[in-house]
Amino acid sequence: MDSGTPTLRSRERWYRKLARRPEYAAGVTLLGLLAGVLGSVYSADIGRAFPFSWIGGTVP
Repeated sequence: MDSGTPTLRSRERWYRKLARRPEYAAGVTLLGLLAGVLGSVYSADIGRAFPFSWIGGTVP
C-alpha cells in the first residue's frame, strides 16, 4: 500500500545518506555561488528576457 508519498523514515534515510555529506554541502554552496555570479553579471539580460508583469502593468 505505497501511496507514492515519501514517509518520514525514507526522508530521514535520504538525509543520512546524502544531505549530511560534505560533498553535498560543497556542491550546493558552489551552485548557489554560481547562480549569484551569473545573476549579477547578466542581471540586465535576465530582466529583459522575462516579461514579468503585474495586473496593472509591468514590473520596473
